[in-house]
Order: sequence, then C-alpha cells, then structure tokens
Amino acid sequence: STRETAGKAGNQLRPVFSLYRSYLREIRQLPHTYLQQFFRLKVSDDFRAVLRTSNETLSSKKIKRVSKDLRSLRAANQGDFTAFRNVLDIAYGRKGPLWWDLLKLLLRGPTSPRPQPIITGNERSRPPAYSQHLATLLTSTLSRRTKPLSANDLKSPPTLQDRAKLSSKHVV
Repeated sequence: STRETAGKAGNQLRPVFSLYRSYLREIRQLPHTYLQQFFRLKVSDDFRAVLRTSNETLSSKKIKRVSKDLRSLRAANQGDFTAFRNVLDIAYGRKGPLWWDLLKLLLRGPTSPRPQPIITGNERSRPPAYSQHLATLLTSTLSRRTKPLSANDLKSPPTLQDRAKLSSKHVV
C-alpha cells in the first residue's frame, strides 16, 4: 500500500524533476559565473516552492511560471537579445523579487524611525522614510536627469493639497 502511494507520488513528480534538470542544463550554458550562481539559487527556491505546495491548482500555476522562465532562459542562451536582457534584469535586481528586497533597504534603513503622519490621526498619511543613501540620491544633481528634490520635498511632498498641509487653516 505504501509502495503504491510512493509510486503514484513518484509518477506525479517525474515531470517536475525533468523540468528541474532541463533548467539546470540551461543554467550551465549562461555566460557568466554570477548568472549561473544566481539562477541555480533561484531555481532551487522555485522548485522547493512547487514541491511544498499541496494545492494542485496552485502547484500547476507555479509549474507553468517555472516553465515560462525556462523558455525565457533557453531563448536567452540561443541569442535572443530581449530574453537575455530580461535574464540580466532579474539577476542584477532591476526587476523581480531581488529588486523589491533592494528597494526595502533603500527606502528605510534598519534603524530609521517612522516619520509622523502629515494629517494628524491618519496613519495612511505618513510620508515614506528615506534612508540617508536614498535621500542623497534624490537631492543630488549628479544622480538625476531632472531637477533634484529639495530637502523640504522629502519631508512634505511638493504636490500636497492645501487641506493636508499642517500650516493650512483647513487642517482639523
């Protein structure tokens, strides 16, 4: 009985492991060591997520996404410029989960306190907490193509309506 159950599970997992091996073959063909290491970690995380999922519809959606990523990686290895640019963007954090992780570090340093709300009593009116590095980038003329922000723009947005400004007579 346990043998039959293990056999059924093995038959259901066979396509997943085949997809995993195909993905690893494509990763070995990437031109740079960093790309190979990044995608090896990414694919192991993706397939662990697939294997941990007990819901079949969710599992099939994850397998579809991984299959799509594999096709994109295969196209990049075959010389498709757009697909290769996509691979670089994901690996270097210009898009995807790594981008969000890097952005969290920039937006708020680990020790920075949350700023006070602009509208008293409204938690959603808190301005973003800028780390020192991000504030420097936003206020520097060297890092921006458009006019840099002023230090006051970081405290209160320049497009804020009069009724939301603390100095306005409309504030409750």
